[in-house]
Amino acid sequence: MVTKAKSPATKQPPRAERAVISAEETKKKKKRRSKRLKDHHRIERSMAKAMDRTGEAISKGLKRYSELRERSASKKKSGAIKDLGKNMGKSLKIVTYVEGSIG
Repeated sequence: MVTKAKSPATKQPPRAERAVISAEETKKKKKRRSKRLKDHHRIERSMAKAMDRTGEAISKGLKRYSELRERSASKKKSGAIKDLGKNMGKSLKIVTYVEGSIG
């Protein structure tokens, strides 16, 4: 069994002094926007959020469809084709539920 020998004079680095930050240094500058385009900025931001939510909902629906499709295909011959309508309906239900609950 090998053990490391501790050196008797282990020095710790000196304590760093606290940096004092004034309120003026931490204050962020406001974004500059023209007053005429204020509503346009708000509408654009809302549309971007809505598109993001819609994309998320569609992604969840497609994931659910692929899970249902694999299950149908493994259960019976041509199961994915036979259960296409049922699987699509269930996945669309997920999309509309997610889209409605987020928005």
